[in-house]
Amino acid sequence: KVFNDVKVEYQTGLSAPFAATDWAYSPLVYWDKTATQYSFFAYAPHSGDFTGTVALGGNDATTFSITGFKQATTVADQIDLMTDLTNQNNVTANIGNNDVKFTFGHILSNINVTMAVSAALKADETDNPVSVETVTLGTITMDGSYAYDSGASAYKWTLSTSSPTTQLFSATQSSGNVFASKALTATPAAVPGLTGMLMIPQAVNANYEIYVKYKINTEVFERTIKLSDFKKSGTSLGTWDPGYKYTYNIVIGPTPI
Repeated sequence: KVFNDVKVEYQTGLSAPFAATDWAYSPLVYWDKTATQYSFFAYAPHSGDFTGTVALGGNDATTFSITGFKQATTVADQIDLMTDLTNQNNVTANIGNNDVKFTFGHILSNINVTMAVSAALKADETDNPVSVETVTLGTITMDGSYAYDSGASAYKWTLSTSSPTTQLFSATQSSGNVFASKALTATPAAVPGLTGMLMIPQAVNANYEIYVKYKINTEVFERTIKLSDFKKSGTSLGTWDPGYKYTYNIVIGPTPI
């Protein structure tokens, strides 16, 4: 091992052998001219920026693992965990000053909630305006481990089973509302506080729900919708997969959501 979990940062004001602005690390390491090949694997951000233990057991990327990963329960503090473990960064001897380049892939799932009103209800908003008081998503398991599964020949997430952290996420309110009266249109709008959430890929089980409390004029409605009830092309979504973005769109109409 030439490097072992070395932190690399983009910096300015650097001196040789780095450029004035470059990706840099310390202490400096030089190419071994007798080496026949180097294999590089990378992840971002560095483990110093999240809760979890990163390990690389050998020269094979399949020995890479992240154990005890705990995603932040505040959306603004969540990290976008990425890796390049594809073995594409092999370099041979006599490489000179060539850069080592990485192509990172997202290994978390990007979760979003949007809301709209039906065209019929929007046309009737003078007499029946819609306002939204509460939207929640949860509860979601927030910790797990990422490692190579030899049986599946792939890297996989495993949720923590011993006292896992779970979180209910609530939409951001302004003056007691998520969306004020008549604010929603037939075009889906992002629900503040429930967009850009970065979650550990996992099965969408029966406990994962969206709860909505809203008004049509002065009448109050409440609805709890299981995530498994949302469909795309008639098919229920059973799992969140790594590197995918999912948007749950809620449409309020004169009949139930």
